[in-house]
Amino acid sequence: MDTYNLLDFMAVAMFLTAFGLKANTPYVCDKSKVAAGEACDQGNIMDLNNFGTYHCYRLLSAICFSFWSFRFVQLFEINDKIGPKVFMLKKLSIDLFFFLFLLAVFTFTYGVASQSLLYPFRQSNAADTVISLVGRSYLNVFGEIGISEFEDYLAEGHCKGWEATQFENSQLDEFECTKNALIDHTKVGRINYYVAFFLLCMYLLFVNVMLINLLIAIFSNTYENVEQQSGIIYKTQRAEMILEYR
Repeated sequence: MDTYNLLDFMAVAMFLTAFGLKANTPYVCDKSKVAAGEACDQGNIMDLNNFGTYHCYRLLSAICFSFWSFRFVQLFEINDKIGPKVFMLKKLSIDLFFFLFLLAVFTFTYGVASQSLLYPFRQSNAADTVISLVGRSYLNVFGEIGISEFEDYLAEGHCKGWEATQFENSQLDEFECTKNALIDHTKVGRINYYVAFFLLCMYLLFVNVMLINLLIAIFSNTYENVEQQSGIIYKTQRAEMILEYR
């Protein structure tokens, strides 16, 4: 099945589903009350914990609009300047898809190692743990390093054991648990902080420097190959569209 036909099928299916949900959703305001000057009865749809038909049809409509917007890309394929660029985007998307597998290895490895050091007493559920370890390491790729947040994670993960720690100086029992206090007065906090910081530096070196430049090199190679055949690609795409809509 052609990619655009698949987009059409998904968009139409979502539109019909959203239309059906909309038909079964009560009006936000009762027209009779509006005519009488009374306040609108917005019912349960204003309850943020009630993800009912009203919010479902809005969600599906938003995704459906995105599919219809992408559908217009096919119109650009008949242009001799933009058509090869559309084909190039498809090729680059394939390169990016396989590159993500390589990126996932580094991202997951660093995420598990850093979270285990920053949160030695974590007892949250599996879903929250996966989101935190993958989400933070993935955002690091785009420059969201957040050293201050990194230090906050250390304090958040280690302060649970502050009261149970036996300090050489008894006055430390009255101190507030902070990042500096953990590094200066606890062995676990000091070792975990410096090791996690070292892992962060190595992760940024391999991912932000080596892998990103590797991706740029792959994109450059694909761009040159497509650019050399831009004339053939444009004529082929134009012929396919003419045959499809004749």
